[in-house]
Amino acid sequence: GEAADMPLALLLGDGPPALVGDTPLVEAADVAVIGARDREEAVGLGSPMPEDVGIALDRDPERVVADGPAAIAAEVLDRLTPPIWVHVDVDVLSTEDFAATPYLQQGGMTADQVVEVVRPIVGSGRCAGIDVTCYDPDMDDDRSSARRLVELLATIFR
Repeated sequence: GEAADMPLALLLGDGPPALVGDTPLVEAADVAVIGARDREEAVGLGSPMPEDVGIALDRDPERVVADGPAAIAAEVLDRLTPPIWVHVDVDVLSTEDFAATPYLQQGGMTADQVVEVVRPIVGSGRCAGIDVTCYDPDMDDDRSSARRLVELLATIFR
């Protein structure tokens, strides 16, 4: 197995009692999942879906394109109460935009779309912090993905 998605499950109180305690650290209503594209695989594995655990704000890449990244950012800001923590898992990016992640899939968001969703949230004054995961330097011999990631973050903070 793997621990992917396990940190969110633990924060929501789903896991071994010794790790999750008596009450969740985060309520599902305070979580937005933007850009996940592994729904079919997760369903096939029997994983709970966001709506199964009370996460109402779940927008896949197709929905981000259909509604527009700015509208998704506005929806996040409208529905989540501060402080907001932004977790950027680079495997939401398309393989064309970012190939140095161990979980490559078809589709995904462009770097520009990620910036258009995240930048207004970070710049809102309601964001407590941001983290980035799933960059694999062993898959990035020429460090081109590292450069793209640095540029993506720099653009978010401009």
